Amino acid sequence: MKKLITLTMILAILFSICGCSSNGDNTENVELSQADKQNIELINNSIKKWDVTVRDGSEDISINKIGFNKVELSDMGVSGVGFFVNYPIGGYYGSCIIIDSSNKKIERLDINKLSTNEKTYIDGYFMQTSINGIDWDSNATDEQKHSTLEEAYKKYLESENSAE
Repeated sequence: MKKLITLTMILAILFSICGCSSNGDNTENVELSQADKQNIELINNSIKKWDVTVRDGSEDISINKIGFNKVELSDMGVSGVGFFVNYPIGGYYGSCIIIDSSNKKIERLDINKLSTNEKTYIDGYFMQTSINGIDWDSNATDEQKHSTLEEAYKKYLESENSAE
């Protein structure tokens, strides 16, 4: 039964990925609210905490894709916007940062504390980010990084609006 639920969740995410990718990346018409801008600033202001390289054997690997997604984790009482970073290690590997807009803070999601179903749910977003995320350049200027964050957030808003 767990395998069926897991497979269903993965298929649902894959179908949503395919559906979203055909829309193109036209985020120019997406308007950012003050709350949206605040979320972007929370991530941007903590850039030194998450824009880091990881060691894979003898090689340093930098982030290659980023993305935002809505996250609902009832077992942990987490609900809100998640910021996902992907490292090109074995397909998809990364971390998720939950944005707590009301308290104006962010917190890295501890994957080890998730239930099996929630890990599968989050893994789907890591996969989605690795495929459809916005390209990230760790060597870009601060201004370019901020612009990339805005682009990724607008893409998230666009996908949320098209899902309604």
